[in-house]
Amino acid sequence: MVDVLVELILNLWEHTSQKNVKRNFCLGNNEQNTDPDSHYNAKLNSNNFAGMSLKFHKFPFASLDGANFSDADLTAANFFRASLIGASFSQAELCRTYMCFANLSDVKLEGAKITRTDFHKAMMESINGSGLSFIDCDFGYASLSKANLTKAQCPGGNFFRASLQEASLTGTDLTNCDLRVSNLIKADLSNANICGANLEGATLQGSNLTNIKFDDSTNFGKDQTVYIPQGQEISPDLTEENLQKCLQDLYENQSSNSIMPIEKRTIFRFTGAVLDPKTAFYFESKGFCLDFIDSSSLKDYQLFKEQMESGDYSR
Repeated sequence: MVDVLVELILNLWEHTSQKNVKRNFCLGNNEQNTDPDSHYNAKLNSNNFAGMSLKFHKFPFASLDGANFSDADLTAANFFRASLIGASFSQAELCRTYMCFANLSDVKLEGAKITRTDFHKAMMESINGSGLSFIDCDFGYASLSKANLTKAQCPGGNFFRASLQEASLTGTDLTNCDLRVSNLIKADLSNANICGANLEGATLQGSNLTNIKFDDSTNFGKDQTVYIPQGQEISPDLTEENLQKCLQDLYENQSSNSIMPIEKRTIFRFTGAVLDPKTAFYFESKGFCLDFIDSSSLKDYQLFKEQMESGDYSR
């Protein structure tokens, strides 16, 4: 009887041991790690996790370049500072997934379901998220330069200080997004919806704003800047209508077919432009802020302003 009991215990121990070894091999557990769901600093490049349930699994600092997470359930999984270059997340479930500081360059996201995922400070250059839904996701400080987010759904997303330089945002839903202090230089925002979005401090130099959709709830901020190029002559007739057309022309020169609203809080930055002093004075009298940089117009404007203020302009 005792021999039978001992044999059963030994068989159970052997079975459990083999199961753990197999699991550790598949998921790349560190030998010193006692948490079976944690794969800290694991070397798992090109591993196949397709179709696996990896809820709450932890991959901080792991090397997962080229790994296959297709159709995997990654709900609440942790990829803090993981390297995922070229990894596939096609059809994967990314709900409340933690991707902070992760390197996601060139990952594949076709058909992925992405909700409330944290991409804070993640590297996502040239990522292809065309047509995908990123519901309530955090892209704060993330690098999304040259990313393809054409017709993506990103309502309520956080893009605070994110870099979207040269990104494709054509037809993208950015309603109620936080785009404050974001880098949108040369980004294509044509046909995008920014109703309710906050763009205070965003840099829009050279961006394409053709047919962009906005409303009264869109916040363009207090410090919108128009860069006026070297050598452009600015001398409209001094009427309110012509002034507005002149300002619109300046916007269109910066961004083709722009329909950004002209507001008196706009800063006009003259970088060597030829500015008629009477026009400059009229701009300022209407509450616009003028900022001259290396402009030959500045001296003439200062002289004109002194003459106007002293009543000696007739001379």
